[in-house]
Amino acid sequence: MDDEIKNQGCDPYAKLQIVLNPDGSLTRPETYPLCPPNPSPSSPGSVPSKDVPLNPVHKTWIRIYRPPNPSPARTLPVIINFHGSGFICHSAATEPIHKGCEDLALQIPALVVSVEYRLAPEHRLPASLR
Repeated sequence: MDDEIKNQGCDPYAKLQIVLNPDGSLTRPETYPLCPPNPSPSSPGSVPSKDVPLNPVHKTWIRIYRPPNPSPARTLPVIINFHGSGFICHSAATEPIHKGCEDLALQIPALVVSVEYRLAPEHRLPASLR
């Protein structure tokens, strides 16, 4: 890493609480709460969601969120969500990502598809999405 950035107190590894290992992989904190899919929500503000395998070999999947009570006479828009985090941390199941997708499906209403991909640097683009 650039020593000038470190000297300015802007160490991105420290900011993200990750450690760059000598082999180029990252050690990530396990402090991010995960949410399971919710096929039968009972609380207001939740929408039905389910996980569908995308590539079982690489352990990638998609989480689909459906707005409650969609009109059968109306075609729903589809929103595909690639969660933020610079492709290095988080998951489609991370609580803020999950809740954000629920909110989108509820408020727009739309079918929301959130993609779980492999993280870099272990799986550099485009490998993360295969």
